[in-house]
Amino acid sequence: LSNANGGTVYLDRMSTKGFIPVDTAVLDDKGEFVMTPEIKEPGFYRLKVTDKSFATLILKEKDKATVNGDANDLTNTYTVEGSPDSKLFWDINQASSKNYRKRDSLQGVFQTFMNAHQNDPAATETMSKTLETQYNSLVAEHNNYLKGLIEKNPSSLASLAAIQQLPSEEYLPVYFKLDEVLYEKYPNSDYVQMFHQDVANKKNLSTGALAPEIIMNTPDEKPLSLSSLKGKVVLVDFWASWCGPCRKENPNVVLAYNKYSPKGFDIFSVSLDKDMDKWKQAIEKDN
Repeated sequence: LSNANGGTVYLDRMSTKGFIPVDTAVLDDKGEFVMTPEIKEPGFYRLKVTDKSFATLILKEKDKATVNGDANDLTNTYTVEGSPDSKLFWDINQASSKNYRKRDSLQGVFQTFMNAHQNDPAATETMSKTLETQYNSLVAEHNNYLKGLIEKNPSSLASLAAIQQLPSEEYLPVYFKLDEVLYEKYPNSDYVQMFHQDVANKKNLSTGALAPEIIMNTPDEKPLSLSSLKGKVVLVDFWASWCGPCRKENPNVVLAYNKYSPKGFDIFSVSLDKDMDKWKQAIEKDN
């Protein structure tokens, strides 16, 4: 580590419940150190100089990782070799940072153009469409990169970092496949278990899946189930008396119900209210 000036480096395991200290090492006058931690299970680890200067690694029992970087900014300068998953995680971060910088640049260009052409709506609309096309192209490019990387490395924990950036509604099969492979390889991993539960939830809400049951009390305190409306086209609407946008939308919800209910349309409204009186008052006021 350059600019180390002596001191200590720390290795923490990044568990789903927080950081767990694993090992420490003292830097010599050249900024070099050797650490021989006991890696009990594959996982995410943080090699830290300070809380703001650290490298994220994915270590296995027999990995022999070599890390280089600037001690003052290890997060943005480190490189790693000898640990395949750590290197793959590093590659993902580099590609993501590069793509996001390009997106930020486009947004900066648009904001500058907007400031200079506030009185020319036609020009700003044209520029908006042009830059939007470029922006969407960058998003698609990065999504394709992430998808390809995950499909090539479905048994790597690094793929967990990649898939967090992919919108699940578009890439649900990728989520399912990664979950299947990782859960078979690391059934006891807290990261994999958390991902497995998340994917299970996504399966419940995926297009074509049976809607999860919802049973709530009506204003007269009688239970009503979503499944009791089976056979109809049903809009499940979450709202609350204190939710301004919800209240503004309610007239449109009522119009849709009046127009389409004769054709088998119904609405199952789930209130997030905790005050029953305010809930009932909102129902009455919004008709």
